[in-house]
Amino acid sequence: GKKDPDSMRIKKELAILYVQQDRKKDALFLAGEILDKVPDDVDALIISGSIRQSMGDDAAAEKAYEKVIKTDPGRRNIYVVLGRLYLSKGDFDSAVDLFSLMVKRFGDSYTGYYYLGKAYTGKKDIKKGAASFLKALELEPSLVEPRVELIRIYRKKGDIKSEIGQYEAILHAYPQNEVAAVDLGLLYAKTGAAKKAAAIFKDLGEKSIDNL
Repeated sequence: GKKDPDSMRIKKELAILYVQQDRKKDALFLAGEILDKVPDDVDALIISGSIRQSMGDDAAAEKAYEKVIKTDPGRRNIYVVLGRLYLSKGDFDSAVDLFSLMVKRFGDSYTGYYYLGKAYTGKKDIKKGAASFLKALELEPSLVEPRVELIRIYRKKGDIKSEIGQYEAILHAYPQNEVAAVDLGLLYAKTGAAKKAAAIFKDLGEKSIDNL
């Protein structure tokens, strides 16, 4: 049939309303009707993809999200949603390709670099993984997640100095982080920096020490 913009708009608004009311099947049906007429309607694809994903049909969700990015490459958040699906099923090659594309298109995306790091470490390309995590931190130094990933990498390599550097940065940003403080204190003790270790454990206070 002929596209009727008004009825399409109404269907879309209704589909969004159904999503908000958690009427998944109704929303999916309407999104399907819109996509029958306009196969690359981005809003309908996103509705369809998110519902399929919530129903556990990741393969159908992936197809919808892939089409969104092809049709409208500016939808930054869809890269993350799709890339996380790739990561969760261990498709690290697709994840590397997607997040590489994301950081190429959005050079300021620390989220893109963080997930690119996850994708590379998934592929066991630790060097590129570490470089991606460091780039994420260059863009947004207050992030903890990339530092946690780097700590894992440095620990495996036995690079205690770099490991300590990341813990110090976490504590600098979040002085209340007791887990990081304990780990850092133990690392100081291990490397013979007894004074620094003592200062940290003193800072943690009597209460925390009792709970160790």
